[in-house]
Order: sequence, then structure tokens, then C-alpha cells
Amino acid sequence: MKKVIIIVLILAVLAFAVVSFFLNKKTDLVVEDPAEYTFTVNEFVEEGLTSNDSLFNAKYVGKVIEIKGEIKVLNKDVQNPSLQFNTNDESIVVNTAFDKSVYDKVKALSQGEGVSLTCICNGLSLPEDPDDLLSETIFTFNRCNINEIQ
Repeated sequence: MKKVIIIVLILAVLAFAVVSFFLNKKTDLVVEDPAEYTFTVNEFVEEGLTSNDSLFNAKYVGKVIEIKGEIKVLNKDVQNPSLQFNTNDESIVVNTAFDKSVYDKVKALSQGEGVSLTCICNGLSLPEDPDDLLSETIFTFNRCNINEIQ
């Protein structure tokens, strides 16, 4: 009988430890690591367009990148805040997504303002048909954090 009680107590302590670990585990909703690469938006776009897209994605996808530029479009949706950067070419879109936990910082931004973000790069998506005038080249970032408003 004592062995059963001891086993139950040990299992209860282990269950408590596992639950506590997962409840207190830090979530990675916003990048807090230092940037591995720093670019202006146009430098990043230029590198993406002049290099092979597979090699470009292999080099930057999943990496922490600091990107600086001017806000073109700002989405202040509480659940899915995001912004697009101005680029030298209208057929190129640079999308960044934020977690709702940084909504108050996003709310303070305004269109046309310069901003520096640290994000995880999701990569470059080229159009299937480069001759299609309505197609866009898309660079995407997520888990962004606002470093500086310029």
C-alpha cells in the first residue's frame, strides 16, 4: 500500500512539474534575438531580385533580419496587425506581420513614417509568369518587433 501511495505522489509531482513548465514557457510570438542581417528595404529587395530565389531563400528564411524603410500600407487590425514597406517598384510587395501582443506599438505607427523592424524572414515568392503585368514579387516577414520609429 505504501508503494502505491509513493508512486502516486511521484506521478503527481511529475505531472505538476510538466504542467508548470508548459504554462511558464516563453512563447516566441515576437523576435527578441539580435539580427543576423541588417538591410534597408530596397537593399533587401535588390539582393532578392539579383540572386537565385532558391539560394536567397536558403540563406535568409528563418533568420532574424533587421529591416528599415518607409511604411506604405498599415493594417491596424487588433488580431492581425501588419504593414507593407514602400519599395522602388510597385510590383514588389514587402509584407511584415506582428503578433497582437505588440498591437499598442503598431497603433502608434502611421503611413509614410520610417521604421526599423526585427523580423523572421519567410522568404521570397516570385510570380509564376514573369510576363504577367498584374503579378507581384512578394517578400514576407513575421514575428516582427518594432525597434525604432524614424
